[in-house]
Amino acid sequence: MTPDTIAARVRREYADEATRYDRRWAAYLRGSMELLRPWLSEEPAGALLDVGCGTAVLLEVMRGWGMAPDRYIGADPSAEMLRRAQGRIDGRAAVVCAPAEALPFGDASFDTVVSASSFHYWPHPEAGLREMRRVLKAGGRIIVADWARDFATMRVMDAVTRLTGHALVRTYAEHEIRALLAEAGLRVVRTRRKKIGPLWGLWVAEARKG
Repeated sequence: MTPDTIAARVRREYADEATRYDRRWAAYLRGSMELLRPWLSEEPAGALLDVGCGTAVLLEVMRGWGMAPDRYIGADPSAEMLRRAQGRIDGRAAVVCAPAEALPFGDASFDTVVSASSFHYWPHPEAGLREMRRVLKAGGRIIVADWARDFATMRVMDAVTRLTGHALVRTYAEHEIRALLAEAGLRVVRTRRKKIGPLWGLWVAEARKG
């Protein structure tokens, strides 16, 4: 199965998942968002782009933390997930239907670009990271978090996901995301791996433009 075929399957799966997504994945979402909290708290987000935003949970939790961005834009290829996100949108926020590889924004539009738990679905990760760099202002930062192949439990999850017919392009190890960010022309600042429960293990990576 080609990456683009998998991407089409992802859209179909999330069309079915959208109405129950927040409830079904509540524990995972809490854990993964808390993993991002110290990284996001270190400096104001300014204008923030959330790539693979799903139902815009990141916007909700940042408001709860008292660190809402000056402007929030969420991008996701699933129209159904974005319809669920509309309940979290206000005058300083918006969502658009777009994949990471084709972001409909001008160059240097955002201070911060974040992607949480969507990277393993991207059919063309190199292109997605280049797009994130393109829309980022000089000196701005990218924060990406996703399933870490470094953990045995996540290698099992990768295999089970494929065997059960669910969509997934691939999971990446910490050293692989560092290499991909560098290849996209970004300066890698730091990376970290952490378990957020008995099953889930993630990496977080921060990189800057310039």
